[in-house]
Amino acid sequence: MKKLRANKRRTFTPKQKKNQLDRLYVSTNIKEELLKALNTKIRGFRDIRWNVKSKKYKTIKDVKYNLLHIILNEYHGHIKSHKSDSNYSTYASVKLREVLGAESDKLMNLVFDKKHPGNNVSLIGDKQTLKYKLKPRVVDICDEVMLGEYKLHARIGRDGDKIITIPDYVVRNVVDGGVVKRNTTKKYHFDNVVQLNEDNMLIMVKMFAELYRARMGKKKVDTDHWDIVLKSVGKDWNEYSLKQIEDRRTKAIELLNKASVDILGEGRLLQVYTEKESGRLFADEWLNIQNIPKEMRYIAMGGVGYYEYDIENAHYNFLYQLNKMFNGSPLDGIGAYIKDTYGVRNSIAKDTGLPYSVVKRILLSMIYGASISQKHTYNDKSHSTDDNSIMKVLLEFVDDNRNMADKLWNNIISNNHIAEIFDNINRAKRAFKKSWVIKKKAGKSYLVNPFQKLIAMEESDGSKKSVNKLMAHMLLGIEASILVFVMEEEQKDFIMPHHDGWVSLIDWKTNTLEGIIRAKTTNMMMDYKGLASGFDIKITKRKINDIEKGSWAEKIIRAKTIKELVKT
Repeated sequence: MKKLRANKRRTFTPKQKKNQLDRLYVSTNIKEELLKALNTKIRGFRDIRWNVKSKKYKTIKDVKYNLLHIILNEYHGHIKSHKSDSNYSTYASVKLREVLGAESDKLMNLVFDKKHPGNNVSLIGDKQTLKYKLKPRVVDICDEVMLGEYKLHARIGRDGDKIITIPDYVVRNVVDGGVVKRNTTKKYHFDNVVQLNEDNMLIMVKMFAELYRARMGKKKVDTDHWDIVLKSVGKDWNEYSLKQIEDRRTKAIELLNKASVDILGEGRLLQVYTEKESGRLFADEWLNIQNIPKEMRYIAMGGVGYYEYDIENAHYNFLYQLNKMFNGSPLDGIGAYIKDTYGVRNSIAKDTGLPYSVVKRILLSMIYGASISQKHTYNDKSHSTDDNSIMKVLLEFVDDNRNMADKLWNNIISNNHIAEIFDNINRAKRAFKKSWVIKKKAGKSYLVNPFQKLIAMEESDGSKKSVNKLMAHMLLGIEASILVFVMEEEQKDFIMPHHDGWVSLIDWKTNTLEGIIRAKTTNMMMDYKGLASGFDIKITKRKINDIEKGSWAEKIIRAKTIKELVKT
């Protein structure tokens, strides 16, 4: 009699699971023309293998595909600048081997110039990498392709073939208790393709290119119509730093290229998300319509029929109401800020000499742990001193002028509103610590947020997780829950989340929507902690109207190449 073998389900190592999930990532960034040009003009590029299989780990590295992404991310300015020289980028050799395999040095040498950071620098002791910069010939090739004819282009997938299908999901991965898993939930029903206004994106490229030249003094530019365009989306271009204008010019070019995919259609953008540990959805890729500056989003989405909804002062509202539910001490400073958000921000802006938008960013960074007691923090991992979040915002505002940033820092920490809000946040932390919902799993403790998402109470090295991170997990979980409740109501009319707000095709009466959210969050908090209270929030609505166009727009819209829009 034959011995029957029991069928065993195949198991995968964590490394194999991560490899499988990484390979689910679908990008529409790589133009067929770019691949052809690199194959033709860069010696040795054509011979690079698309895939390398590891016999030892039973994983697959998409070598050529990954190298193409490295080139594009470098070209678009997404890579971190080198510590010793901002004209170069930094790449950790370990990370390069992870994506390019054993021949990572050889492959990087094909397309990058490399330099040692200096005679007095130890790569190991000073925790630095070599300095990397794309070879001039590679930059020229990227320019030819990315600034070339504006039309629908074929895109290349992992195996070097044209992409002919798009994913049938909108959320790719979820993070569960620190572990990344393939998304299997059915709660997300909106589309993964977003229609943008193609004409407006062409105009946006031209606008930021001309504003950059104007700020640099290279050419006399009539900025009158650009003033009108930007004011229609709530911006004054004079408030931009040179760095911010340059950044927006680069982003506008990249967005225009991303929205010209043959299988999607004109002005259509693929957006796929990962559900992070808190429940918040983050769009894949360095640049997407979710993470670009708000005014750029308004221009790109203007005139398509969209409405944007925002939860007013969302995270301070969540903090204030949750503190009440947890019987914390009164938060009068935060209460006053919620009651008169515009007035308090304006008062701080006037007293500190900062724009309203910068004040808003500083207040948001405070609720997530930015301190006003010290402007620098010690980084245990890098063994170096880093600027805190507020200081980083200030340095960005003054184009890295540290003397000016230091003066503005002193203005911030001496402001009464800032001091009282900071005190209130610390009070709320104490109330939160007494009211955590903790779940035990595999011998570890996890904090559960109202979205039923878990976060470990300890870091990977065994140290306690900061209260700031745990509180953020709570607030972001509330935000994520509210957005899912909205998705349930809107279904296919829901266009995209942008953290504490969303874009929709529905023209809601906001009080109706507020009532729905109040009822659903009441049920949520009852299930979560037996609390018979929901969240009273205020929602603002904005119809994303088309920008005002004059006769000046006609020539821009007719441009055949992107180079025509950015040429000096």
